[in-house]
Amino acid sequence: MVLNTDGSYTFTPVNGFSGPVDFPYTTCDDGTPVDCSDATLHVLVDPQAPDFNPDFGATQVNVPLTGDVSTNDNQTPGSTYGNPPVNPSNPSGCAPIVASNGTYSFVCDTPGEYTFLVLYANQVHRLFAPMYH
Repeated sequence: MVLNTDGSYTFTPVNGFSGPVDFPYTTCDDGTPVDCSDATLHVLVDPQAPDFNPDFGATQVNVPLTGDVSTNDNQTPGSTYGNPPVNPSNPSGCAPIVASNGTYSFVCDTPGEYTFLVLYANQVHRLFAPMYH
């Protein structure tokens, strides 16, 4: 926190921080006698909303497609990914296995284009669309 003499301030939280921060300070006038008062600046840092971007991949029948859906996202630290629900619009019931860190493996014996909504922090957030030929 930088508190300037004109009363303005600049606060830049460390990456990933959210929550309240209190900055106590003392201000004095230039009178005689000098009169000082204590004050506290309360700052609430809201968590950054996750920013998810689609992931795409291509493979052949019965050849595993592996990757990491987290590499192009801006997600809240400590949150986890999960397996997608079944998408009835896909050519078969094949689905990727998604680890909590975002790595995945997808293999299927039915060709076609597959689209999945991957779970993130227990909510469906992300479009995952491997092309499967």
